[in-house]
Amino acid sequence: MNETPVIKKLDPSQLEAASNALIMGFSSDPFHRWLMPDPTIYYRNFKLFTENACKQSFFVDGVYGDENNYGTAVWFSPGFDIDFTDISEAYKDIPKDRIEEAFKIFEEIDDSRVHDAWYLEYLAVDPSKQGLGLGSLILKESLKVIDELGEAAYLESSNPKNMSLYERYGFRFLKKIQVGSSPQLNTMIRQPKK
Repeated sequence: MNETPVIKKLDPSQLEAASNALIMGFSSDPFHRWLMPDPTIYYRNFKLFTENACKQSFFVDGVYGDENNYGTAVWFSPGFDIDFTDISEAYKDIPKDRIEEAFKIFEEIDDSRVHDAWYLEYLAVDPSKQGLGLGSLILKESLKVIDELGEAAYLESSNPKNMSLYERYGFRFLKKIQVGSSPQLNTMIRQPKK
């Protein structure tokens, strides 16, 4: 990247831009495309997912992005109980041959979450800007805030290419989540940094 982009907390007026960066960035994510292999269904439902997450994360100042709207991170504060009611309609579009597996994964994700840590639900960069360090920069800036609070951070990743990024920033593997034909999700924790 020629100039270092400015990373900032986003507000509700930037909902569409934040959501669009996530939709683009997750378009080849193993887990979300396993849930929604049809491109039209993916676009429609992942937009619901990302908007639902961003709207709630705005309450805790947990949405970060770059000034040009190419990347977004969505965090939830410790103990935040995410409400999935607004996306329940999307569940009917999960392919019938994997619906049972999907709900078992959702349950395991919920059971595995470390509730006394900041939770990174999404971090993604538009594919046209991937590999330039933008995702790393967004992660770094958001972790600075978490470190100032002296709190831990937690995430799940289904993209093996992202594991080394998270490890560079102090995340350590906790456990794998996988049911039947699903891709593997890796849970990771990062202890508070001084």
